[in-house]
Amino acid sequence: MDVFRNQGIDGDELGVLSALSVGDKTLLDKDLKNSYSSTGASHILAVSGLHVGVVFWVFTQLLSQIFRGERFALWSYTFVTGLSPSVIRASIMLSMVSLASLLNRRAMVYNTVFASAFMMLLYSPNYLFDVGFQLSYVAVLSILVFQKPIYQAFVFRSKICDKAWSLLSVSFAAQLGTMPLTLYYFHQISNVFWLSGFIVIPLSTVIIYLSVFLWTIHWIPYLSKGTAFLVEKSVRCMNFSIEKMESFHGIVCSNVRFEWVDLMLVGMMLGLLAMYVHKKSFSRVASFLIVVFVYSVYQAISQIFFVT
Repeated sequence: MDVFRNQGIDGDELGVLSALSVGDKTLLDKDLKNSYSSTGASHILAVSGLHVGVVFWVFTQLLSQIFRGERFALWSYTFVTGLSPSVIRASIMLSMVSLASLLNRRAMVYNTVFASAFMMLLYSPNYLFDVGFQLSYVAVLSILVFQKPIYQAFVFRSKICDKAWSLLSVSFAAQLGTMPLTLYYFHQISNVFWLSGFIVIPLSTVIIYLSVFLWTIHWIPYLSKGTAFLVEKSVRCMNFSIEKMESFHGIVCSNVRFEWVDLMLVGMMLGLLAMYVHKKSFSRVASFLIVVFVYSVYQAISQIFFVT
């Protein structure tokens, strides 16, 4: 943070950069934080797998030629960012992948996800009731299950369009899984999450890389100034885009009535859909349609009693 300040980065740019790099949200302006929340981009301000992955890759490149110290650097960064569930999850998973590499074993992604969850719950069972823990794991599993089918639903000949759709498919997959929890806990959902994700994910990735690079070369006068200029302009561009999107009409569906019964039934629907994606069968389609029917009846009955 001292490096960023010494390079002349301040204001909203410093607030967003501190949240992106070390998970410190104390410098974030309240209105700007609400703008990110309204557009469905608040997840980017929470240090998670994207941030940990970048830091792990950078330190792997820097330290692998000297000694196998990237795991130490990874967990040091995890402690610096405050040991949030999403960071611990990503750090455990990357440590497992790194250990598998050392043992010449192939890492199984689903085993890695559930093993990291088991280790976290073994350490602190209360993580199970943490919203960040729930959203983090649901988002990861949803991306693993649904991203490929969503991506394969449309084929683009243009490489640019294909890359753009690949990025959007990740946002759609993550949103599909986390939407029930978001509605249950916050009773609102953004209608422009796909647009904000299309903008903030590439920009935030660039910002994280540049900020880590700035930290490593801050002692080089002209190079550090040029890098700091790029960092500040990138953050300003991202903030400007989010604030412009917030000015759109009807970007948020708020005060949505979504109770625990809704969460349970929609969760069952998503679970059955995931099972069908994994292995197609008539019984799974039938089970999915039965739950859809039950949920439709429940919604109709609840609407009658809710209105009256």
